[in-house]
Amino acid sequence: MDKKTQPISGVSCTVESCRHHARGGICTAPHIDVKNEKALTRAETFCGTFAPYDAWHME
Repeated sequence: MDKKTQPISGVSCTVESCRHHARGGICTAPHIDVKNEKALTRAETFCGTFAPYDAWHME
């Protein structure tokens, strides 16, 4: 996690392939977008902020 990135309080992340994931299950995205406005269950939602870790290294 770099000095400019702060974790989002109360948000955990277990997706190690995401560029916003930090050690300890921390989400360091500036905000999160929970997607699927028609979801009726938790399983039908997903993180719209997800960005593949490899793509981040290519920028």
